[in-house]
Amino acid sequence: MVTIIFTYHDSKKHIEMKHSLLLVLSILRLLIWAAVGINIAIETAEVYLLKDAYHLAASAIFFLFANLQLGFSRMMLTMEDEEAAKSFLYISIFMICAAIIKVIDPGIDMVLIKLQNSNYNFLFILSSIFEFLLGCLSVLLAGYSMDQFFVLIRKKVIDLFNGEASQ
Repeated sequence: MVTIIFTYHDSKKHIEMKHSLLLVLSILRLLIWAAVGINIAIETAEVYLLKDAYHLAASAIFFLFANLQLGFSRMMLTMEDEEAAKSFLYISIFMICAAIIKVIDPGIDMVLIKLQNSNYNFLFILSSIFEFLLGCLSVLLAGYSMDQFFVLIRKKVIDLFNGEASQ
């Protein structure tokens, strides 16, 4: 009788933990898109300031996130979940692309600085628009990658909890 009560208490705690984890993952997904919006605002401000405010830091962060996603891909292979491993690999490629764009961006900023005081005003404006769109693309790729990362983690958490419940 005591064992049944203990098991019930454990499963109730287990369900609470599952719901808490899923809630945190959902909140993180929302925060990712808030961060994307903030980063696009930074990109917009950078067009007007011509300052390389954060590209190298952002590229380093994007590469670290890509490495984290690749680590999850490897972990899924050890768990013999090839489909999840492929999914984590695919989203890491989006993050790597975002990081590479951020690495290229300071070079474009240097070109813009040279063009700013030249007679090539049209080329300066066109290059500024291109740099802004490239920066936005990078942020959107990273945002999409992180969003899908949390979707995949959430799915795996649900699978793990459901697998443990059936045992």
